[in-house]
Amino acid sequence: MGKTGKRPCRICKRWFTPHPRAGDRQRVCEREECRLEQHRNACAKWRARNPTRDVEMRLARKLEAARVRPPPAPAGQPLPQQWWDAARDAVGAKTLVVVRECVKVLDRRARDAVAGTMGESSRLSARVLPEGARDAFELRGPAP
Repeated sequence: MGKTGKRPCRICKRWFTPHPRAGDRQRVCEREECRLEQHRNACAKWRARNPTRDVEMRLARKLEAARVRPPPAPAGQPLPQQWWDAARDAVGAKTLVVVRECVKVLDRRARDAVAGTMGESSRLSARVLPEGARDAFELRGPAP
C-alpha cells in the first residue's frame, strides 16, 4: 500500500492529510471549493473526451419514451398533430423521433438565417418610395 502522509492540495496548494480510505487516490483537500473545482475539471475532461455524449443520451431518452408512448407534437410547429400521428403510424416512433430532431435543427437554422437578414430588410424599407411617387398600379380599381 502507498504512503498516506500529508500532501499539497492540487487546487489550493494547502497541505492536508488524505482520508484513510482514499489514501493515495485523494488529490484535493476536504474544502468544498477544492472538491467542486476538481469535479468541474473532471467533467470538462470527460466532455472533451466525449463531445457528443449529451446529444446521444438525449436522443436515446426520446427514443425510449417514443417506444413507451407516442411522442407529443412539437410546440410551434406548422404541422397539425394528426400529421405527426399519421407519420408515426407510417414509419414508426423511432424514425419519427429522429425526423423531429432533424426538423428542430433545420428550424433553428432557418430562424437564425431570417434573424440575420432582419437588419438588411430595415435598410431596404428606408428606400421605399414616398406615397406620391409610386406607379399607377395601385390607383386602378379591382380587376373586372
